[in-house]
Amino acid sequence: MQYLVLGCALLKAKGEPHYFRSPGDKIIDDIRKNRKGSQNFPEMGWSLRYTLDLPESGFLLLTMNTLNWLNLNNLKRPPKDR
Repeated sequence: MQYLVLGCALLKAKGEPHYFRSPGDKIIDDIRKNRKGSQNFPEMGWSLRYTLDLPESGFLLLTMNTLNWLNLNNLKRPPKDR
């Protein structure tokens, strides 16, 4: 199942990126050199943390599939007056 939540909000906080590489680490260099097509193997993790200023400075547009999923799982819907 896939659910889509659309919206817009101001960025409240941004986490620091995490890197795989440590001093003297040659694993990433070996992967880049020895594996075909891996010359651009990343050092930085792709999971980044962003905190949005919701609901004060933003809004969400929930899709019908998401609303149905909330109803099926007895989860609280966001208020309609926003």
